[in-house]
Amino acid sequence: MTSVSWLSRKQKETNIHEVFNYYGLIFLDCGTFQFFMKDVDVDMVHEYRKNLVKWYSCLRPEIVSSLDIPSLLWHSVDTKILRLELSLENYLFLKERIRDIPIVLGICAFSEKSATIVAKKLKDRLGNPSLIGLGGQVPLLRLSDTKPELGKLVVSTIRRLRNEMPESFIHVYGAGGHRWYMLVRLAGADSADYAGFAPLAGKGQVFLPGLDPHHILQKFEIKTRKPRYVQPKNEILTPGELKQLESCLCPACKNVSDVENLKNNRKYRIIHNLYTVISESQLVDEYCNSNDLRGLSLHVEDRLIKNRSSLSSVAKYCIKLSGRSQRSVPLG
Repeated sequence: MTSVSWLSRKQKETNIHEVFNYYGLIFLDCGTFQFFMKDVDVDMVHEYRKNLVKWYSCLRPEIVSSLDIPSLLWHSVDTKILRLELSLENYLFLKERIRDIPIVLGICAFSEKSATIVAKKLKDRLGNPSLIGLGGQVPLLRLSDTKPELGKLVVSTIRRLRNEMPESFIHVYGAGGHRWYMLVRLAGADSADYAGFAPLAGKGQVFLPGLDPHHILQKFEIKTRKPRYVQPKNEILTPGELKQLESCLCPACKNVSDVENLKNNRKYRIIHNLYTVISESQLVDEYCNSNDLRGLSLHVEDRLIKNRSSLSSVAKYCIKLSGRSQRSVPLG
């Protein structure tokens, strides 16, 4: 998955597989979350969606996102409804003009009640869309380490949306990290994406299965106009965690007797973090593909609860929620 906002004007006029020299499946996002998060100019939205039709037609990815106008938890109800209506209008606009590329309908919901309301609007206007992208969750995910009630909102919203739209494929934007992916899949989502492995690596943080991101550096450099060193607020990896890191089989760590390569090279940390995210997601997918609810629940317990992750209370809630949900509804 990548975003149209990361492409230059010239690249937007080229087949995206040639841009990346990658010929596998590509999911291209419209890239407007930050752009329209605060203010919405309807004329600007209409102009942007026309550009999207042109860009998507040139880039030719296998799947694209519609132009969803994001809402945030603290927006008023009227604002959320207005943005939802505009998102549905944009989806229909793109679907009418791009008939040969699957389009993910982007929506936002932040509670079981709002998920029910959004699902009703989708059914009334569109029937049962095959692809739904749930957005607006990233700010809640970032705060969930210290405010677990927000994390519980995320999983309960996904669960209700799954119950309301059992036939739809549900993607959760930004929730594919090595800790969150198992929770959103257990709650009923089908997929998620994640790009945080790179910026966190730049801050000296590394991932280990089930653990919160930890710093491997005593201090790290922030590259701005005037580079400066910052002392990490998070705790440094313990000796036991460093030992676990030494046994990592990723390309950056394999056959290395210490972790100096991770300490001294940001690219190695990116490789390591990405490997952790991918390998953990593959384990989760195995449980989901076999619809093994109990196995995935035990995996979540082993990774997050026994490791005393900051998401442990969210994990307990998610396990309980999935256990009492409708058994006829699949994992995702």
